This record gives sequence, C-alpha cells and structure tokens, in this order.
Amino acid sequence: MELIGASPEHTIIFEDSASGVRAGVAAGVPVIGLTTRNPEKVLNDAGASLLIKDFQDPKLLSVLEEIQPAVAKF
Repeated sequence: MELIGASPEHTIIFEDSASGVRAGVAAGVPVIGLTTRNPEKVLNDAGASLLIKDFQDPKLLSVLEEIQPAVAKF
C-alpha cells in the first residue's frame, strides 16, 4: 500500500488463505475472504470481515454499494 500511496481506510483486500487474511488484518485493512480454497470457519477465525463464494456473490455488491454507491455501478 505504501508503495502506491494507498491507506488502509481506502483499501480492501480479497484473500482465500488464512495467512493472507491474517496479514491483511495485521495491516489494518478490511479483508474479504473468498471461500474458494478454505472453509468459512478457517477464514472467519483468521479475521475476515466478510466471506463470499466468488466475485459474483450478491453480498459483495451490497458491501460495495454501502461503501461507495458509484463504484458498484461498474
């Protein structure tokens, strides 16, 4: 994030591994866990803010609309 000038409050991490979720949480970034490779419990226990099956999951669109309505229209 530092390299590209991003801040944790303007960043979202998508991750499918427990170690990746933990790293994102440690960096202070919300992490959306993808349940493509690990069970929900593993990603929840690692600290994921939200779990989705894939990038078509309706929960993801709802969250993006809450964060910034204009972004979700793409």
